[in-house]
Amino acid sequence: MLAFGAALLHAASSLSAAGAPAVKNGGTFRIGHTGDLAFIDSALNSPFNETGEIPSLTCLYPLNYADGPSSRLVPDAAAGYRVSRNGKTYTFRIRKGLRFSSGERVTAQTFVAAVNRTLKVRHYPASLVADIVGAEGVGNGSAKTASGIRARGNRLVVTLNAPSTDFVFRTIGPTFCAVPNGLPIDPEGVPAPIAQAGPYYVASFVRGRRVILKRNRRYRGRRPHHVDQFVLTYNDDPDTIVSRIERGELDTGPVDLDARLARRYGVNRTQYFVKPTPTVLFMIFNGARPLFKGVAMRRAVNLAVNRRALVRAAEPTRGANWATPVDQWLTPSMPGYRAARIYPLGGSVGKARALLRRHRGPERVTLYTRDEDSFVAWAQLVGRDLKRAGASVTIKAFPRSVLGERLASPGEPWDLAFAGGFGPDYPDPASVIGLFAGAPTPAKYRRLIDRAARLVGAARYRLYGRLDVELQRNVAPTVPFASSNTATFVSKRVGCKTFHPELNLVAVCLKR
Repeated sequence: MLAFGAALLHAASSLSAAGAPAVKNGGTFRIGHTGDLAFIDSALNSPFNETGEIPSLTCLYPLNYADGPSSRLVPDAAAGYRVSRNGKTYTFRIRKGLRFSSGERVTAQTFVAAVNRTLKVRHYPASLVADIVGAEGVGNGSAKTASGIRARGNRLVVTLNAPSTDFVFRTIGPTFCAVPNGLPIDPEGVPAPIAQAGPYYVASFVRGRRVILKRNRRYRGRRPHHVDQFVLTYNDDPDTIVSRIERGELDTGPVDLDARLARRYGVNRTQYFVKPTPTVLFMIFNGARPLFKGVAMRRAVNLAVNRRALVRAAEPTRGANWATPVDQWLTPSMPGYRAARIYPLGGSVGKARALLRRHRGPERVTLYTRDEDSFVAWAQLVGRDLKRAGASVTIKAFPRSVLGERLASPGEPWDLAFAGGFGPDYPDPASVIGLFAGAPTPAKYRRLIDRAARLVGAARYRLYGRLDVELQRNVAPTVPFASSNTATFVSKRVGCKTFHPELNLVAVCLKR
């Protein structure tokens, strides 16, 4: 409905199918990159490009993502954590016996120093903790430390200016990466080697060319790790990545969704894997007009739409295996996901027609969409499905910028629209289900969404998973129809393959 649409417009895995391989500890895992690498210093890195790969292998955080198919949070340096009643203060209990590759101990004070160092460097990672009390003073030089982060024995206490549902996910990033005491601040980034407390440490770095990560023999964390070292190369020729993986010169590297690879190796078998990401494409209803104010009418559209056909229709422009048909907002890599099968992915025109007749559904529907090939094809298919269900559809296509303006304009005469896609910044169900926290969501579900945001651990994920299913089944606020896929290609010697939805590098092994 319109309120949902406005929020979305503004916002706008599983184990290998093969059996578990024989685990070999040791060997070198080689990764090729077509992009560049400027820094290995966590205070200078962004987690969203090639630089994000190194922290995932070398950093020790208070929490981390589980090494299984779901990106749920599990303890890492912390044995656990709790949140104050007002949602502003987080207390992490840091485990004993943790060490850097150099032998230096990791304590609660280690993380205090890491955060303050990042704030002083004032690069992108500092923005991830800008809401810690006193962070602004460190950034502008008026304070040496932020008052909102401190160590009390083995407890790390962090106080925010305001409650935040995504803060714990921001602790799994460069800002909270444990760094040795007294690590200098260099605008060009500190050179290798860098002592680190994760499963691996940076042993060698040639800017823009190569990074070598070696096993941290002092690592006593919970993350599985098998290979002796990773060799990461940069500025590789994109036209040779696939052939080098096939020859075994590389073990993985960036690949597109590739029909040839799918035909040669199959999908989700041994070497070529396609997994749904948390990015969901969807249609929205106009709650300001009478046609879809009733739940029955919105459910009828969800029933009529052939999601499999929509995905197939975009293959000529978006490529084979570009997306997975979905009927809900949480996808398999998102914590709390439940495979509920709310609506038939192939559509059910008969059930939609019966529902429309029973509730005297609309005879005419105005559908807005973008004027791009795949969006026009989707609109035509939805128009066909709704016509078979008993409602004629008028399609109007606009350039993307014009469509956004029209959907946001009060009084604009549209009933249904393709709004694009939404992908959360973090694998947190709150960032998805929270989109429906306001009116016109029924008060019952608004209260449950508010409650879920205050929970931690398994209870949090269970409630968000329940809300995902019940909202789409009982309220049907939108029409999610596809989840964008991501592809991974590995050499034949790679084992221990888990995805969430990208390949979990720290847990890989090489076959015997």
